Amino acid sequence: MAREKPVHDEIRKIIENYSKEGRSCYYVAKTLKIPYSTVKTISSNYVLRGSMKCKRKTGRPLTVNARDLRTRQGIIKKNRRASASELSVLWGKALGRRVSVSTCSRKMKKLGYSFYKVYLIMAYAIFTPLSILKAKEKPLLTNKQKKARLIWAKKHLNWTNQQWDSIIWSDESRFEVCVGDSRKRVLRKPEETYHPDYLVRKVKFPA
Repeated sequence: MAREKPVHDEIRKIIENYSKEGRSCYYVAKTLKIPYSTVKTISSNYVLRGSMKCKRKTGRPLTVNARDLRTRQGIIKKNRRASASELSVLWGKALGRRVSVSTCSRKMKKLGYSFYKVYLIMAYAIFTPLSILKAKEKPLLTNKQKKARLIWAKKHLNWTNQQWDSIIWSDESRFEVCVGDSRKRVLRKPEETYHPDYLVRKVKFPA
């Protein structure tokens, strides 16, 4: 279970004042609209330690703060097709300190980004530290072609199965001489699936 956020000091001060007035935990919880268990824990800490403030947290402090994450997000938006190692170098230069690739990968996931690519070997994903999925493919069309397709789709919207069976469909196949363009990948969020800048483009000739 995820750890809840600490109660603000102002709320703790109000709970302390209510406790000094002799108010019950149920009354305080109902008045402040917070869980009874929260009020009970804070009141118990006041009795045991004489203070309602949170204990000082133990452990190593975070190497990356909220400001660093905002810097990271700006770098990602400008370098969508860079690798994790390249992004870690760029991020390190912006922060003025070294950032490991693993830290870079974790923070990208925290921001909601993943690498999406077209890959030939499925087993490659096993050795990749990030979530790698197949990028969506869309034909490279002009605005004129897009409008023509939309008009055609609306025109045939109510066709029956019998009408569609009378159509002879042609198929297009693409053969790669080199595998260079099959290794392209892009860093994006799941909701950016069909953003024009993050698609693998296929060439379609106008009819």
